[in-house]
Amino acid sequence: MKNILITGAAQGIGKAIAEQLQGGSHLFIIDKQETKFITDNKGSENFTFFLQDLADREGTQKVLEQLSKVKLDVVINDAGEVYLEKWNELKLETWDRTLAVNVTAPLQLVHSLRDNLNANASVV
Repeated sequence: MKNILITGAAQGIGKAIAEQLQGGSHLFIIDKQETKFITDNKGSENFTFFLQDLADREGTQKVLEQLSKVKLDVVINDAGEVYLEKWNELKLETWDRTLAVNVTAPLQLVHSLRDNLNANASVV
């Protein structure tokens, strides 16, 4: 059984990936929202959910500490945010949040879990 970590799997592409990988894998999901897909699967022994906003670096680190004993076969960094604002209306807070979720969080995850990756692990 493979251990697979997926961020942003409550909806959209991440959810579709998680649905395809269910059955035969243990899914570890990190997402900032708990959707019907998450609540429908939370009781499964092969489904672990962490409610966490990846823009919160300290909170994300606490989740990663909980994963510190898990050997991972696959890490899928699917969480992402985009804000469509006009250049002259762009707020630095929006920019910071976009970078935190889309760039910093994937780096934080892979860096923190680097010793937990199996020899042939894949990171996407």
